[in-house]
Amino acid sequence: MTFVSWHLLWFAIACFFVPWPVCANQPVQLQDPYAWLSRIHRAAEKNSYQGTFVVSGRGSVSSMRITHYAVGNQQYEHIESLDGPARQVFRHNDVVRTVWPQSHVVQLERRLVRDSFPGLLKGSHERLTDFYLVKHLQDDRVAGFDAHVLLLEPRDALRFGFMIWTEKQTGLLLRSDVLSQGGEVLETSAFSELKLGLRPRPAKIIQAINHLSTYQVSHSTMYPTELAREGWLLRSMVPGFYAVSCIKRSLSRPSNPQAIQSVFSDGLGYVSLFIEPYRSAHHSNVAPTLKGATHTVAKRHADAWLTAVGDVPVATLRAFLDRLEPVKP
Repeated sequence: MTFVSWHLLWFAIACFFVPWPVCANQPVQLQDPYAWLSRIHRAAEKNSYQGTFVVSGRGSVSSMRITHYAVGNQQYEHIESLDGPARQVFRHNDVVRTVWPQSHVVQLERRLVRDSFPGLLKGSHERLTDFYLVKHLQDDRVAGFDAHVLLLEPRDALRFGFMIWTEKQTGLLLRSDVLSQGGEVLETSAFSELKLGLRPRPAKIIQAINHLSTYQVSHSTMYPTELAREGWLLRSMVPGFYAVSCIKRSLSRPSNPQAIQSVFSDGLGYVSLFIEPYRSAHHSNVAPTLKGATHTVAKRHADAWLTAVGDVPVATLRAFLDRLEPVKP
């Protein structure tokens, strides 16, 4: 399995942690989209909850069981896939273990940014309203909880729209729809059942982690880097997007060489660029692929294989790949 394909298995749960100044349970004015959306992001970290989260779109449905405990600044999380091959994720702060029970393998990594799931925002959002028209819609109910509803309509063709439902008391994200330019629902992610305000029981997750001692461990290490340091650059930035992070991942298996991942966002939508050495046995398909609202576009550039992934239109991904080039000596 290549670096990119392994990463995409859990791409839906990767939201980059930023220490927002808004407390998760603090009321905010709905007219202030920055404060409201920031509250959603923080709520995924500051609350203890358990539930079943379902992602559906374009005939594809997947679900996962999520348990999250917040104990002060400590984060404990267990995510179990309920469809397809059995796999689980255990997280304690920035240490993440992805478990494949059938092969008795656990992938161990220390992430440079903490994941908060279900989260929403990525990076800085001061210019969010430059690219999205924000509307507060009529309140609704999701999974038995009263919810505020927010519609974010794109102002151009480079991004999709979003409709989000948040629990009134905590701000926790209950549901998120990704919308096409015409308003079609491309993908829905929502809790089908949820328990909020759980008494934290981190010992359960620590105990499950300790039981992995008999598994074969595959180490994955991420290093902070920059595109220019790795010999690449974007000739110009796609309008509305900005760099969030850039890492280089080194896997323990020699068949998986180092790969670079650079993430860009407009505050809601994301684009992730992967740069890997070209290998003919693994890299051949350049046709765009689609899973739910997530498009994937790839191409070969000399001895490198470039992949762009994101919940944005295909034209946006191609704009990133067209701007990505090696640094001239």
